[in-house]
Amino acid sequence: MSESTSQSEQRLRKALWEEANRVIIDATYSGRAHQMMGTDWNGINRFLGLPAVILSTLLAGGAGVTILVGIHKWIPATLALVSAGLTAARSFLRADETAEQNGLKGDRLISLRNDAIRFQQIDLLSSLSIDALSDRCKILSERRNSFREQPPRHIPRSVYERVKKSIESGESDYENDRLWQQGPF
Repeated sequence: MSESTSQSEQRLRKALWEEANRVIIDATYSGRAHQMMGTDWNGINRFLGLPAVILSTLLAGGAGVTILVGIHKWIPATLALVSAGLTAARSFLRADETAEQNGLKGDRLISLRNDAIRFQQIDLLSSLSIDALSDRCKILSERRNSFREQPPRHIPRSVYERVKKSIESGESDYENDRLWQQGPF
């Protein structure tokens, strides 16, 4: 192999490393953001769902008592209105579905990040040909791009800022993890 071929291969490996790095960064931020959104929507789902179930139960009991005793008809009516409002909000927002979609997309993006890290730190250092490495990197980039087209697609700025702060504080970093520091090598 000539020196210019070697230099050309090194430049290509560096470009592949940089593309993998972009995938890692994008997948880390997007994945963590979707995971955080999933957690937020789970909270919303519980906030709307649990009171609706409790109020529906109280409503059924209150209606029975009102029928038997015949007083305070406003109590079951109020409970019914609040319960109906919470149930309608929960149905309209589909918080459970949104939580599941965001959580799943976040997990898939973190999986993509892990694959890109493996490519960057193992495959690029192996004896694989440039063509094989290019194909693997192309697959990583295509996966990232396909995730961009799949719902849910939008992350609120406030969630991005929380994720950025979390990542910058080292929450997604292994370097300070005791298990990461132990190993046979």
